[in-house]
Amino acid sequence: MSSQKKDILIIEDSLAVSTLLVEFLKKIGYQNIHTCDNGEAGVKVFEDLAKSGNAPVVLLDYTLPDMNGDEGRDEILRIRPDAKVIIESASEKADESIKSVLRSGAYEYLEKPIRFENLKNTMSILEEEDKILTTNAPANLLHDEGKQIDSLLHDSTRISLARIAEYTNMKSEDVLTYLKELQSDGKVAFIGN
Repeated sequence: MSSQKKDILIIEDSLAVSTLLVEFLKKIGYQNIHTCDNGEAGVKVFEDLAKSGNAPVVLLDYTLPDMNGDEGRDEILRIRPDAKVIIESASEKADESIKSVLRSGAYEYLEKPIRFENLKNTMSILEEEDKILTTNAPANLLHDEGKQIDSLLHDSTRISLARIAEYTNMKSEDVLTYLKELQSDGKVAFIGN
């Protein structure tokens, strides 16, 4: 993977939160950071970046003045289905609306107030997944679907169901079935259920 870090798009209506996020992300090496204070502007910026070949990581406030996290996530994933959308919310992860957003394609959830260590860990995991992807491009993975999944799990201590499905070109349901077999054998553990 190149040393160039991904672009970041922050869609956040609180100027204070947005400023803190920008400052922290710059401290950990991210330079191309874009900010928007509403969903419509954020989706437009994301679309422009996607058209130019960039796939920014999106930090999306769940409650914006003009849309909620479901609507924002859907618009972003419509433009680029492989987008990494990280939801920020003061709601607890156990809240049904947050669970729904995660099940429907959001990459991760960060509870507000955001703990910078959690954000740093999430960004590190994203970087590690990108490194794995460039090292083990799907075309180079073994043809057996189970071995593809095993290879991804071997190279990463934490990876999302959506990411495994994306890398292996499998349906999420098929990946989940295989992962449940591995879980029953004590070979993997699910986090965040």
